[in-house]
Amino acid sequence: MGPASVLKATRLEDRLPPYGRKILRGFSEDRIKAALAAMRPPSAIMTVEALRLVKASPFSFVRGLVDRMSDERWQIQRVHCEVDAHGAGLIVYRVRAEGRTLTFATRSVGLEPVERSGRIKDNELDFYGALFDGEVGIEQIKAEAEEQLAKVWRGRTDNSSLGWTFANRSNRSFDYTIDALCRGQQPDVRVLAGNGGYLIRNAGFYGNGRHGCRSWQSFSVNHPLSDPYHVDLFCLYLWRLVGFDFVEMIARARNAEAVTLDSDIKRYIGVGNSSGIGMVAALVRWPHWMSGFCFAREFALTLALTEPGAPPPAQLDMLLRLLDRAHRYYGENDPGIDPSVEDRPRIGAELLEAKDLVCELRDHGTVDEKAGPWPLQDLMSTIRQRFLPGTSEQFASLVVETRSDLVKKIRPLQPAAMALRRNTVPDMSLEALRALIKRDYDWALDIDFAEPGARRYFWYRSEENGENRRGERAVDPGLAYETFVDVAGSIQDLYARIAERPSDWTTARYLVDVPDDIYLVSRIQFLAALPYGEIRSNLIDEAFRPSDLIQFYLSVLGMETTDPGNFRWVRGVFLQGAPLPEDVLHGAHRDWSLPNCPEPAAGLRQTIEA
Repeated sequence: MGPASVLKATRLEDRLPPYGRKILRGFSEDRIKAALAAMRPPSAIMTVEALRLVKASPFSFVRGLVDRMSDERWQIQRVHCEVDAHGAGLIVYRVRAEGRTLTFATRSVGLEPVERSGRIKDNELDFYGALFDGEVGIEQIKAEAEEQLAKVWRGRTDNSSLGWTFANRSNRSFDYTIDALCRGQQPDVRVLAGNGGYLIRNAGFYGNGRHGCRSWQSFSVNHPLSDPYHVDLFCLYLWRLVGFDFVEMIARARNAEAVTLDSDIKRYIGVGNSSGIGMVAALVRWPHWMSGFCFAREFALTLALTEPGAPPPAQLDMLLRLLDRAHRYYGENDPGIDPSVEDRPRIGAELLEAKDLVCELRDHGTVDEKAGPWPLQDLMSTIRQRFLPGTSEQFASLVVETRSDLVKKIRPLQPAAMALRRNTVPDMSLEALRALIKRDYDWALDIDFAEPGARRYFWYRSEENGENRRGERAVDPGLAYETFVDVAGSIQDLYARIAERPSDWTTARYLVDVPDDIYLVSRIQFLAALPYGEIRSNLIDEAFRPSDLIQFYLSVLGMETTDPGNFRWVRGVFLQGAPLPEDVLHGAHRDWSLPNCPEPAAGLRQTIEA
């Protein structure tokens, strides 16, 4: 798209991302145009306040991974297991996936009665794991494990490894489950849910060249883990299995009569995770990734909502079932967080109330006794007017959940966006560049940085922790190492600089004078065709809560309930409800979003009630 066409594309329907035409060729031009015209503008969904409300959906990356695993019937087999009563041991899994073999090995030196934080500065963890490309012998696995144990974060591997990963256990749930199995009983799933719903929590994945492992960009397009985030998230799936196997093996080592975990309890248990403010810098650094995340979901939602005519009864029946499940899910996952962050009891109640509107549409073809050409769009508009924004975003995800046909066709938009490369348009005039800034960055130009607190914070990479941190501009050292997060301030400065040059200069001529501006100029030109690329908020303002964007990022990855521990980090659970390897092997596409806590077994229920 050249300079002239970029400037003419003032409406969303004129700004289909350049990679979209080929992927969406199965849809008619009129259908695409109608959906693009009905999509919410960036101003409505790209603020921090709106992004934090986004919920996990079929476009979340973990959902795409599990769907692929089930479609291709991946085989995950435990091929080596030696675990003693204290939890020391080694477990190895072989994965057969799409004609390739992967190997995952995890080692524990024994489980001490301490609660580990899992931070990069910690040199002792409960579990050390490595994922290999190919079938790996036990001697190489043991040598790799010794390197991890001896050097942890500074250890070295080679490109047969796809990455190192670490995990810790939930002391309460892990030990409680072992004790129950040793007694020949199943753990009370309600106790597990109350402790977070996981046995093991992630302590990080270190791939893409770290420790000397293989770079993700070197994966061939037909590699089973070639899609973005899939290698990281597959390790989370494997950690879930590690948790099941370790509690069972430890229990069996302590008591030969110990029982194994019930499959329904296993399906309900996920993998714990907590993430910090470094995610904010990542979202700013990769704006085309942001556009990919948001555009695909928003486009699929709008296609579903603008489908002409009455939705099929089967689709509405599925939506009703999902609303029931979501209502119960929100009731079971209320940790008592600040209602200003998310009022879960009210969202749950409103989702139940929304069933009446869906029933009216199914039974009478109307919404509030009115009939229109796009009934689902009318329904969504009513939900947005009547209920909390968090309720409407959850309802939107449930609508997308009912259209697996659209999801399958549109999902490739995400990796396509993430694979784009930024280039400068050297022949664009400064007059055209200014017009582009006014069109796409009016929000940035409107921010008053003279207001108290508007420039309070800055981001920097901490050498001690190896992660991005936030500092106070007037207090903390490190300004010389500031990470690029202040998009709005940088845009204002650039706009002022180009205003001082002749308007008929090309950007190439300008960049000869000010070469350091090439990143900003190319970013503006690049995002001209990617309408959901920029976060439209002041991220260095004292009022900004990093947890809001961390919640968004985790939802994109697939976390369904996020719990801000404070405004600097967020915890939650991945893969809760996901199919087990035996389900995947048989191609079972379990409907596993927003899982409800399974009922305890009859014998356990009687014990609890007594």
